[in-house]
Amino acid sequence: MTFLAIENLTVKAKDRYLLQDIGFRIGRGEIVAVLGESGSGKSTLARSILRLLPENLILSGALRVGKTDLMQLPEKQMNDWRGQKIAFIGQDSLRFLDPMMTIAQHIREGLKEKSTENKQPSAMTNALEQVGLSPDIAKRYPHQLSGGQRQRAAIAIALAAKPALLIADEPSSALDMLTEAQIMAIFEKATENRQTAILLISHNPALAVRMAERIVVLKDGRLVSKMASRRWWSNPAEAYSQAIIQSYHQILSSTPYGKDAPKQSQNHPPIMDNPRPLLRLQNLSYQEKDDHRLKDISLEIYKGERIAIIGESGAGKSTLLKLISGLLPASSGEIFWENQPLSFQKKQDRLAFYQKAQMVFQDPNSSLDPAWTVEKTVTEPLALYQKKISSEYRQQALQSALNKAALSLDLRHRYPATLSGGQGQRVAIARALVNNPDLLLLDEAFSALDSVNRVEIGKELMTLSEQEKMTCLLVTHDLAFARFFATRVVILHHGHVIEENNTYSIFTKPNHPYTQRLIEIWRKNYNLQA
Repeated sequence: MTFLAIENLTVKAKDRYLLQDIGFRIGRGEIVAVLGESGSGKSTLARSILRLLPENLILSGALRVGKTDLMQLPEKQMNDWRGQKIAFIGQDSLRFLDPMMTIAQHIREGLKEKSTENKQPSAMTNALEQVGLSPDIAKRYPHQLSGGQRQRAAIAIALAAKPALLIADEPSSALDMLTEAQIMAIFEKATENRQTAILLISHNPALAVRMAERIVVLKDGRLVSKMASRRWWSNPAEAYSQAIIQSYHQILSSTPYGKDAPKQSQNHPPIMDNPRPLLRLQNLSYQEKDDHRLKDISLEIYKGERIAIIGESGAGKSTLLKLISGLLPASSGEIFWENQPLSFQKKQDRLAFYQKAQMVFQDPNSSLDPAWTVEKTVTEPLALYQKKISSEYRQQALQSALNKAALSLDLRHRYPATLSGGQGQRVAIARALVNNPDLLLLDEAFSALDSVNRVEIGKELMTLSEQEKMTCLLVTHDLAFARFFATRVVILHHGHVIEENNTYSIFTKPNHPYTQRLIEIWRKNYNLQA
């Protein structure tokens, strides 16, 4: 039985269509997955259903729930539908959570018409526990949580009111494999007895096929395919769907680095020509009040290495990158750059390091100036670190950086608000690459990218690593991409390095029980053999 019928849905800006004549149905308790490249219109579709588009966009078509057309409802009535009957989990949880409200206040707001005051504490605890969060998280504000914790809190807020339709826009992109499996089980349980239907927007085709009954594929704002999941996966009808599946298979079928390498120590991979580490971390720790985020981290990182840092949400992965980049002060320990102690005390010291090392943040939208065009954003490092550059060199550098990030030069005059999440992430990658850094710090830099762009940009960075000896330090929850991209893997757990080795050894003979469990669940979820 149909819950929502989407008919001829069209979204138009002044000079272009963002969505054009989209039509499909979502049944009661059904999971429908939406796939497509960055900028294809997936998030625009989600916001259109909720009628939460910017005022400068023109929305037309029909959104029918039974005899009610949501497009015709006055704003006050539509507001009653949001959160209660139709809930939303955004790709960027920090953007959709009120920084002035605790998680408890967010959940209470969603429960106001569903629960009496004396039942709310129990409902709140249940909502948090079902996503693997302790009840004390309720007292915290969004900025006090890790990216993965924030995402789980957003899911708890959305599900607390038991909506008839849950729109989940990349709900697991910031989650580790163990938590993703837990959340997907929660989604499946929510659809039992046809209680909640789910529109799952994802860049992961394997996850979409595993979870959804039907697949909808968007490209350039148009619906190019809608098929039963298994049929789409085994026999896609059109070229773009074929490209998505082939790119994902390319990642999964790649041989992990280190398979053919001679025996080696964990800290000195044989691909390194220079025995002196580019970056050395010595007993690095970070403590926030009574919370030890990182404890005694010691690593040697060499030129040309591509290291994947893997661990559960809140393990300290992003914190480690912030310590290396000087955005957080270490509680103890030292950082050495080419055997020289690294200091961020003076401005000239920071600028000297940032000329050699660049960071791509987990949330690109918060790191892009909303008042700057793509061109100004990408070329900013040139102005900071190279005092005299010609206009011709600037344009060449811009073109080169955009190409490496799989972006068209046509985007150079666009502003961040007009970009999709994946396009914003690629702009951040282009900005980091424009000055040819020696070290690239990537905090979930591929999480908003579809499999086609992920492979394309991943290969570009791998080429730069191998030919220019650029070192990459990648924080990721995506084990398939880590296996495809990294030469070495470091596992973080509760602020400690519990295991590190070449990629092949980590994925074929993990030593630590946590790593073993992580790899086992990954293989089980994607039907992979050791």
